[in-house]
Amino acid sequence: MKHLRTSIATLILVAALLTQPACGRHGGGLFAARLFTAILMTAAVATVLALHDAHTHNYSCGHEYVIVEERPVYHYQGRWEYYDPGSGQWYQYDRRPR
Repeated sequence: MKHLRTSIATLILVAALLTQPACGRHGGGLFAARLFTAILMTAAVATVLALHDAHTHNYSCGHEYVIVEERPVYHYQGRWEYYDPGSGQWYQYDRRPR
């Protein structure tokens, strides 16, 4: 599902750039610069999301954790989070859960 969202966002950005009018003799270069920037931004966002989704926790990973509703919730990068394999989603708490 996350890859689908990234692909849709990329298509929307590219479509928006392709429909921009090019003015004057530098229009083609401006279009190419916009397209290149959009592709780089999309790749950066996709990389950040992929890195987060790829990390896993376990009882020996070194991160502090608490058990909430029979599920380990880990402290990671300033937030408390857990992964639900059934939905494929990450969930987080702003504060330490009880």
